[in-house]
Formats: sequence, structure tokens, C-alpha cells
Amino acid sequence: MHREFAEMEFAGLREAIEKVELVDAHAHNIVALDSSFPFINGFSEAAGDALASAPHSLSFKVLILLFLFLFPSKEL
Repeated sequence: MHREFAEMEFAGLREAIEKVELVDAHAHNIVALDSSFPFINGFSEAAGDALASAPHSLSFKVLILLFLFLFPSKEL
């Protein structure tokens, strides 16, 4: 898929995402900026010892790649 086509296809999604302060991977309620909710729980429902493995899961890695595609950064 060419980048230009992908950008047009996802333009509406990108606009919607940019208008929302924060939505987790499962589209749960928005978390307040001063919340004590752990950041990683926005990307995984794992708990306890399993939470340490969450960043190594396929679903987590795919989500990170999606974010990088939708919100490219020159710093990375």
C-alpha cells in the first residue's frame, strides 16, 4: 500500500484519534490525565507476572506499529 493512499484512507481515523485525549487498545473509557491507572494497561489487560511479558506479545507490537504509522516521529 502506498503511503499517500494509506494517509488518505486513514485521514478520518487520524482526525478522530487526535480529537480524543486518550483511548486504550480496547476503546475503554478515556483515562484522566491525573489518573493513577498504569499506562501499560492502556495496551494490555494482562496482570501480575504476565504484565511483564505484555510488551513482547504480538498484539502489543502490532499496536505500537499502528501508532508509529498513524503518528510518525522524527525522534525515533
